[in-house]
Parts: sequence; structure tokens; C-alpha cells
Amino acid sequence: MENLNSEKYLPTQWSWLYVESFYAHCGWTPTVSFYQNEARIRYNIIDPYKSSWIAPLNAHFRGDNTNNIPIDYRITSLLYQGLLRERGRNRIYVEDITMEIGETWWSGYTKRGGGDYIGGVSEIYDISLLNSDGVSKVIAGKFDNSRSAIMLLVSLLSRFLYNYGGIDCHAFIKGEYIIIKIIMCPCCMNCDFSCNIFTGFISSMFQWWCKSTSYGAVLQANWEVCLDPMNGHDIIFQPKP
Repeated sequence: MENLNSEKYLPTQWSWLYVESFYAHCGWTPTVSFYQNEARIRYNIIDPYKSSWIAPLNAHFRGDNTNNIPIDYRITSLLYQGLLRERGRNRIYVEDITMEIGETWWSGYTKRGGGDYIGGVSEIYDISLLNSDGVSKVIAGKFDNSRSAIMLLVSLLSRFLYNYGGIDCHAFIKGEYIIIKIIMCPCCMNCDFSCNIFTGFISSMFQWWCKSTSYGAVLQANWEVCLDPMNGHDIIFQPKP
């Protein structure tokens, strides 16, 4: 078989939590169907469950998370691409559920029927990694105003995504907006604008940060993440009306 890897990899823990988030919203059987059918159609893999290429993803569905191998983007993207192929005629459904998957990927969820709580990416790291004396000083009025603070925070969030998740992204200013652009999305490889996973992820991340710090309420009172599904992989922080 030819080398199918993209040479871009999602860290192991991020990968497992992404898969957990996917079937928290789509169900176990549909999630397996999404990635296995997509592997057959897109890459002509006859038996995806026995494929050595997809083995890291298959292992998770067998309950074996001991294989500490980052997962290639072409494998992680099979989930979204399979969802899009099977449910894509209902664009609103895809837009909404990918937003929810992203939120869960960061925040975690409780299994249905009062089951175990499955932590999200936020459970892996300490808030101090997203804390900065600079943010608190800005909010305290030593520099400017909440716009200066949100610019600094968005820069911190984008660096966190790159440093810990390996997500290619950058932050920039466009008029009154501050934007994080996802250059290469591990969930869809930027194949479709209906993928709102990182909008949900970063929105949840922003809310978590605001609730976890003594000065977050100031930013939350003045800024929000735009949840318009047409923004694709540009996550926009905008002033509240």
C-alpha cells in the first residue's frame, strides 16, 4: 500500500478525546461506520478494521489506549469526512453537531444514563499554561482596555493550540475583530466549511478560561466568540453588542 500519511499528527491524548467527543454525540456504531466506510471509499481499504494504517484508531474502539502513538490527520479526518458523506445533505445538522463535538472535546462530558465523566482536553493541562500577568495587568487598567486584553489572550490561546496540540494556526486582527485562523484542521483537513469543530473547541476554551480566572468576567462581559457556521476555520472574537 502506498504511504497514506499526511505527516501531520494529532497528539495521542488529543486524538483519543476527540474520538470520545465524536461518539458522545453521534453514537458508537455510527462513528465506527463513518470512519470505516470513508476509508473504503476514499483510500480503497477493503477491511478497515484489520488495516495496519488505521490500527491506532481501531485500537481505541477495542478499548486499547495503551499505544502511545500520535494519529495522522488523514486518519482523524476520516470521522468528519464520513459524517459529511452520510449526513451532509443536512448541512445545519453537520454545522450544529460539529460545534457540539468541539465543545465536548475541550470540556468533557458525562456518559448517558448517569455514567462516568470523561474529561476533555482541559483536564490535561493546568490553567497556569493559559494565564499571564500581562492579561491581568491589562484588565487592571495598567495598559489599555479589554481590547488589549483580548488580543493578548487570543495570542495565548493560539500558541497553546500550536505548542500542545500541534495545531497550525495564527492569530491576527481584522478591523474590530481578533481572529484565530486554523491553517490545517486535523478534523477535516480543511475540506469543508461546515466543520465547526474548532469554533466549538475555542469557544468552550474561552468560556473555561474566563470562569477559571478572577479577571475573566471582564473579558466575558465585553467579548464573545462568533458562532456563525459560515466562518469555517476562522474563529472570530467580536465585541458584544
